[in-house]
Amino acid sequence: MVVSNFPIRLNLHKPSGHLTLNGSVLEGAAWEILSRPEEWNSPACRRDWQGLVDTSDNLNLIYQSLDWFDHLQHTGEERQLALAVCRDKSGRTIAVAPLRVARFPFRFHVRGRTFVTIPTLHLFFLGGGPLGTHDPSLLDGLLRTAMHVFPEVHGFGFNPVQAETSLWNHLNDSPSIREDLFPYVIDGVQECHVLPLPQTFTEHLARQSGKKRYNLKRQVRILREHGGGDLELRRIEQPEDLTFYLDALTRLGLIGPPVGSAIGIASLHARMCPALQSIAERGMLRSYVLNCGGSVVGCIQGCQYRDIFAISDIRFDPEHSRFSPGVVMLHFAIKDLTSHRPARLINFGFGEPNRRHHQSNVILDCGLVILLRNTLANRIRWACHRSFRSSVSWIKKSVPRAQNMLPYRYEYVLT
Repeated sequence: MVVSNFPIRLNLHKPSGHLTLNGSVLEGAAWEILSRPEEWNSPACRRDWQGLVDTSDNLNLIYQSLDWFDHLQHTGEERQLALAVCRDKSGRTIAVAPLRVARFPFRFHVRGRTFVTIPTLHLFFLGGGPLGTHDPSLLDGLLRTAMHVFPEVHGFGFNPVQAETSLWNHLNDSPSIREDLFPYVIDGVQECHVLPLPQTFTEHLARQSGKKRYNLKRQVRILREHGGGDLELRRIEQPEDLTFYLDALTRLGLIGPPVGSAIGIASLHARMCPALQSIAERGMLRSYVLNCGGSVVGCIQGCQYRDIFAISDIRFDPEHSRFSPGVVMLHFAIKDLTSHRPARLINFGFGEPNRRHHQSNVILDCGLVILLRNTLANRIRWACHRSFRSSVSWIKKSVPRAQNMLPYRYEYVLT
């Protein structure tokens, strides 16, 4: 059931917003929001933006990169995009923030089943906070500018934000923000798993216990024997790989066949194809398909930007679950990630994977922080959603059989 719905009607092609900051460090710095492609695609703007990307260590840097922004433009999202640029009094760019306006549903869901959805419209700061100079007054100025330029949105989203960092504390506790906005951490603080990778696969195996290495070898052998000796993990990264990849996703039931579900409505297959094509052409696609005995038994969906491999999903055929295909896929993928376009880190995103299979993971506490405008309608949305999530959490803690009520993974990254 959908409580309400509305189209996106934004007039971003208006005079850009400006705000001048006053302070000992940032005195004279000013924010400007660029709403037209010809503005953010100028050589000077792209040069300064790329310079800030090159010096960032953000775990989700891919979503702040020029490549990802170009991908969003290419797939028809330019009317929902903008770029916030902050320059000091000398005209030097000291911070940028890629922005995207998108619908965001407040979902009332349990174990993947959604009962009610309350659609809202938010301005998302892609990849988290701004790139560049980190200063509370800088963020305050950006929010005030965004509130003025985007009066249509219900709030402002930062995803993901690591708990107890300066950005997290400022978004949740700053009196200056609470004058006009109030924070809400959607679904609370969740675990975000990352796996640092060494330079070689041999070093990675050496980090595992002897029992873990034995079990991995045994699981690979059993699955290979089940496939009659045919077991292969195929890397998906080039545009010419997409036909095979989309067919594999269809065989696993993750997408439907390449036909519309109704007259005039494109299938998910048809919508994914140009998006994946765009990502692949920019060198960011990196997914895997596991074949066993001539059948597709699983896939890892992901992207790689520089040396960070971000996994959006791991799926496998339930009929093969007794053979641990997810563990085998990840084992093979790590071997590939240490040799071809080596990655230094795997970002698994939000979720609660089986701890026995993730002994080497680094666990970060993160959350999606939404700053809602302080209106009665938003207060009602917030109260209803928070009460529902609190009830689900209480049941999960109180009833032993309800420990698995919450879904494995929460996907809030806007792609």
